[in-house]
Amino acid sequence: MAKFTAQQKIQAVQRYLEGTEGQESIAKSIGVTSGVLITWIRLYQYHGESAFAAVPYIGSTFLELVVFLMFVPYNNRIQNVGKALWIGTLMGGIMLTIISLLTILVIGADMTESQIYPSYVLAKKINVGNFLTRIEVMMAIIWFLTIFFKLTLFLYETALSSAQTLKLKEYRFLTLPLGMILVVFTLVLSPNLIYLKKFNKEILIHYSLTYGLFSTLTGALLHKQELISSSFIMQLTGQISSTKMKLRFN
Repeated sequence: MAKFTAQQKIQAVQRYLEGTEGQESIAKSIGVTSGVLITWIRLYQYHGESAFAAVPYIGSTFLELVVFLMFVPYNNRIQNVGKALWIGTLMGGIMLTIISLLTILVIGADMTESQIYPSYVLAKKINVGNFLTRIEVMMAIIWFLTIFFKLTLFLYETALSSAQTLKLKEYRFLTLPLGMILVVFTLVLSPNLIYLKKFNKEILIHYSLTYGLFSTLTGALLHKQELISSSFIMQLTGQISSTKMKLRFN
């Protein structure tokens, strides 16, 4: 599929909005599928011409790794935590890069940009000797499993951090109310895919930077300051004790 400029996408959408042509005829004339054209139309109706502006935004995939810091105090080999985290992050980044490159090379840059789940579309293209097909089913199963473990991990850490903040002895009784709140949030915070795209493009990076970077740096600085203060107090206490001992001997 050819790469379309923002102006070409706007022109295709305006042709549809004029009401003189149908989706199928417009999509066929420019060489895209009806699904791609529908996506352009929805984006234009929701965001206007700015929806096709070439404004890059930073992904926040790796900022979520900050949640693993909650497990550091429970690790028996803390000295290996940093190395394991870096290796896991590097492997995940390499895998995401390979999948992104394969998707762009196989289905095209424009299709990759317009699809919500381009890797799923890529999996549908896999056909090994007309025998190994329907790989997208396996990908969907992997998605469901990873989402389950991710939500479980986040729910556990939310309950644990809430209990520590409120100075509670037990965190398990918070699991049920937090789970009910989570169900409500899924309906309120992301009512549709168009809103989700807008959230990911305009809000998610700022939200992720807040808890994934700034809060972590602030906590690290406060912890370092606390260590420095504790060290200073210990030194001062030691000097006072030494002075008292000298005065006694004198």
